[in-house]
Amino acid sequence: MGLRVRKRSGPAIPPMDAGTYAAVCVGVVDLGEQYSETFKKYSDKVLLIWEIPSQTVEVDGEQKPRWLSKDFAQSLNEKSNLYKFLLPWRGREFTQEELDGGYDLRELLGTGCLLSVTVGEHDDGSKFNKIAAVIGLPEGLPAPSTQTERIAFDLD
Repeated sequence: MGLRVRKRSGPAIPPMDAGTYAAVCVGVVDLGEQYSETFKKYSDKVLLIWEIPSQTVEVDGEQKPRWLSKDFAQSLNEKSNLYKFLLPWRGREFTQEELDGGYDLRELLGTGCLLSVTVGEHDDGSKFNKIAAVIGLPEGLPAPSTQTERIAFDLD
């Protein structure tokens, strides 16, 4: 069963150093409707997942590619975080057709980028990575090769 939960033994996975990393989008996951304590309302959310091929992590004794993810409200309003995040990655504005008819986030799968990664700290002192920004790869620089099969999950 894929939803079996167990207590993890051993140390937590340490965060990467802060910096800029070449990455590839390997997952677009519909999280459904989620409640925001900040805004006191429900909104549809999506999770974007990137593989960072230059970084690996040991999981159950095996080296695996490092993943980082970030969730967003599903909105292309000019003030939305998703809109602001996608513009520098795409390197162009959205067309009116994309704004009116909807932009298929699955188009991001396999798309390379540069992730700006920072290190944050929880109240208990533990450290974690946070994606601060994303930009498209420079012209002529191909997306890195990945080990991860693309993930596209839609609750519909």
